[in-house]
Amino acid sequence: MVLEYVEGHSLFEVIRRRPQLSKPTKVDFHNQILDGITHLHSYGFSHGDMSLLNIILSEDDVLKIFDFGRSISVHDPQQPSDPSMSSTARYGVPEVATVIHAGTRPFTAPEILRGECTDGRLADAYSFGMILLCIDRGGLINIEVRNQKKDILPNLSGLEVFEEQILPYLLKFDQRRRLAKDQRMKVPNE
Repeated sequence: MVLEYVEGHSLFEVIRRRPQLSKPTKVDFHNQILDGITHLHSYGFSHGDMSLLNIILSEDDVLKIFDFGRSISVHDPQQPSDPSMSSTARYGVPEVATVIHAGTRPFTAPEILRGECTDGRLADAYSFGMILLCIDRGGLINIEVRNQKKDILPNLSGLEVFEEQILPYLLKFDQRRRLAKDQRMKVPNE
């Protein structure tokens, strides 16, 4: 795999800076990350380790997703099924057994921590919700593993920008919202 070299800072470093990010910047980051993940999903893949450390803000203010070491091929139930061609074969990727490993905590979906994950895209949606929570709060969120495994939600009170957007991504996997391009937000004026 060949990836471009990106000069910049991890999203973790960017959101810890002071003063905090402006509302328009937070919404722009939401839209850029959403576009990147949905693009990946459209090719039948799940990232598998979405976190603040695996997104870089380039010098031209473009967020870049990287570190695809935990990516997996996923079956898309909305695509017509051709029994002679697997989802991975359709994209020229060799067929491999799907094993979903835990990624960076606390961005790892609870069903992965319990060893019950069957849909990597829903796990990416959980990670996206946690990333939005960190962006909105301006720092890392800590959830004890035992609580996370039980689908206990982090404290969502007092959010400035993503109060309505985050919860549907953090719900239990069988109730969780899938990521879709139409979930982009309008960037407010400063």
